[in-house]
Amino acid sequence: RMRILKYFRLLLCSLSFLLFCGVTVQAKDILEEDADGSVHQHPVAIQWGYNTPGWKVAKWAPTSVTWVPRQVWIIEQIPKDPYYN
Repeated sequence: RMRILKYFRLLLCSLSFLLFCGVTVQAKDILEEDADGSVHQHPVAIQWGYNTPGWKVAKWAPTSVTWVPRQVWIIEQIPKDPYYN
């Protein structure tokens, strides 16, 4: 876990916000229970811009997701080995 501290020096730069992509689904939509009691999970289908009728922005953008701001720490890693690249 903390092996990274052996090879890098960490510098805490700042506190910032990033947007994370979240999919809103119900558990009943992605989980299926078999007769023997085992549970299978179906992958969540994400709708993309090129598959969305009337979408005029970026074709690669996901259109069926919610963007949520999350607070994160920005950390700079500086290698202790001068020949690391």
